Amino acid sequence: MHRIGKGDLLIAPPNMGDSRFDKTVLLVTRNTNQGSLALCVNRPTSHSINNVLKEINIELSQDFNLYWGGPVGLNTVWMLHHSDWRMESTHRINADWSVTSNVGMFHHLANNDYPERFRIFFGQSSWGPGQLEGELLGDPPWSKHHSWLTLKTPDPVWLLETNNKEMWIESTQLCGEQATDSWMA
Repeated sequence: MHRIGKGDLLIAPPNMGDSRFDKTVLLVTRNTNQGSLALCVNRPTSHSINNVLKEINIELSQDFNLYWGGPVGLNTVWMLHHSDWRMESTHRINADWSVTSNVGMFHHLANNDYPERFRIFFGQSSWGPGQLEGELLGDPPWSKHHSWLTLKTPDPVWLLETNNKEMWIESTQLCGEQATDSWMA
């Protein structure tokens, strides 16, 4: 069985039938027997974090673009960040990445306490128990059209510094290179 790990990427193939995920790249933040979660890392929105924070009377000295994390829980806000930065509610993904979803993170940012690398998202992508693995394998009720390309543990600098419009094509190329390397080993 194909096992996707935390910190791996899911890349929407060109023939994926779900238009919400057209040319998307998702970072898996959790994958357990209870289900899986991921954040779409290449879909910036026209919303800024300061527009959202006005509702709780916080304003950051530097404004940041919000990203669409996925179609589930659109009223939730997540910060994907380098693992060196943390607070009590931070969940570690792997050695490079952690995720935090707590209003306290905005107080830290307002006090110029920033992680080395980060993005802020609203919403996330989620799968029920066994669903992601079923999609990856094309097992009924899913088919090969539900499948994802996968990329194991991408470089953290590449992940946040690659142009969003080019990330999907670069991810598919890296996926192909990684697959070829594993076959040649």
